[in-house]
Amino acid sequence: MTQDVAGHLIARYGTLATEVLDLIRADKTLGRRLLDGYPYLRAEVAYAVTHEGALHAEDVLARRVRLLIESADAGLAAAPEVVTIMAGLLGWNRRRRAAELRRYQAYATANAAALLAPAPLPEVPAAVPVPA
Repeated sequence: MTQDVAGHLIARYGTLATEVLDLIRADKTLGRRLLDGYPYLRAEVAYAVTHEGALHAEDVLARRVRLLIESADAGLAAAPEVVTIMAGLLGWNRRRRAAELRRYQAYATANAAALLAPAPLPEVPAAVPVPA
């Protein structure tokens, strides 16, 4: 484990970081990063489901690992992996996995649209005074 990942786990989970590490000990694949360039691990997805009650991809990508706001693509590149990990833990079938992925894609798209600057207001002609 790299120093930045260890520091991330300690900063994020404090003394509970050992619980995340226990997940990695049980399944070495959970020690891989979710997305290159970010410290988040696959184990954090599993932890969010098993210890924090995460039930949807946006629970993980927006509220746990925060790739929705930190990555340039709003976590869309990591979403399929997140859904796959969650599916294994929550017993999702192929249809549910596809629905969760579509749900997150719609969520990320709506979030991006909400962050765009609003269009300028149209010019309104000056009010004409009405004689009394």
